[in-house]
Amino acid sequence: PMLISAFDRLSPCIIEGATIPRDMVRAAVIKASNPLAYEDQFNYYRVLHIACSLVKRLYWEKKQRNEEEGVVFKMELDRNITDRSYLYGRLLAVAEKVERVTYEKGETRITNAERYMQVFSRSPFRTWTIIWNNIQPYMRQLKPASREYYKNLFGEITALFQYDDRISNAALNGKYLIGYDCQRTVLQEYKPKLKPDLEEIKTDDTGMEE
Repeated sequence: PMLISAFDRLSPCIIEGATIPRDMVRAAVIKASNPLAYEDQFNYYRVLHIACSLVKRLYWEKKQRNEEEGVVFKMELDRNITDRSYLYGRLLAVAEKVERVTYEKGETRITNAERYMQVFSRSPFRTWTIIWNNIQPYMRQLKPASREYYKNLFGEITALFQYDDRISNAALNGKYLIGYDCQRTVLQEYKPKLKPDLEEIKTDDTGMEE
């Protein structure tokens, strides 16, 4: 019944171009900000992708109405976006990746990024300090080339912030999920090196430009 109700409310948006219900977007963002609520990672990523689609539609509509907040998001990562929510989402994805790549094969332990995601969305600057401090032991486990790669990526993203935007603790909007999801997708292509007997780091253009 819940799915039928959601489809009934969304169908006018799809068929007639009606405005997307704002409460549905808010609800989807809240659900996607709580990965710990999902035992199956696949189910969480479905929720995340749905939330991203709804947020993209919301800001696309704003663009059609020539509202200041309006923007048309690309499907892939956009390295030119300087919106604070999008950038904080990118940082969160990198922090998650740094920790997860140090896990043993098959290990499913929750990362700090996932654990703090909900509170991070509400208070990003304060929470980012906690996440950053917690991932330092994982950074030290990486081989120098991989560690340098992630340090440079953190620096690249941080440099795109306006200073006041970065130190603000104002809650993030749904754009952070888009930045998070797009950055995660890019990082899936990069294979870091932990120990000499593990897979070599990719050195092709795609891997090392991120």
